[in-house]
Amino acid sequence: MRKLRRAGKIGEFVSVFVNEKQDESNGADPEISKREKDRLKEMQKLKKQKIQGILDIQNAASDAEYSSRQSCLFNLVSYFQFQEEELKLEPIIAFDCDEIRERDWCNVVTCHMDSEQAYVWLLQNFVIGEHILRPCPENPTPVKACAISACGNFAVLGRAGGWIERFNLQSGISQGSYVDTPKGSAHDGESAAEGAIRET
Repeated sequence: MRKLRRAGKIGEFVSVFVNEKQDESNGADPEISKREKDRLKEMQKLKKQKIQGILDIQNAASDAEYSSRQSCLFNLVSYFQFQEEELKLEPIIAFDCDEIRERDWCNVVTCHMDSEQAYVWLLQNFVIGEHILRPCPENPTPVKACAISACGNFAVLGRAGGWIERFNLQSGISQGSYVDTPKGSAHDGESAAEGAIRET
């Protein structure tokens, strides 16, 4: 039975799979179901820690370091006469992270509202990365989804136009795209019906 349970002080929802006790008459081994429950608890704990680590940034708003960064940003804005909105990114609509390569290179990818590019972040220092993932300009549609591969080397971006593109996180270079091309007709020339219509 699948249930949603509220977890964490921030209130994110983590899917928890609860196995009901099975009767001995069903032939289920109670030791196996206990191991499954333990494994699911471990997975839930790891996922919760992953989400909690990222979302703890929200709680740092009252931190002195955060305040000093904001004042530094304000000084830069006033010195260079920028509008503060020009320096801020749009709201995040999707993100993914992976701890495997956390110390090697950027390990967080974010998609922003109505943006045609995605940004990478270094979670270890809570800073934006040097690379911006810019998909192929042939189909300029906003990025709607992102994911990081299990190995932590690649980011995959999904665009509103149906394109999926893979990027190397270390270099920020595109590694290829997957395009859903519409299937053409069974033959290249005109059909017999079109030819007959033109003749008459």
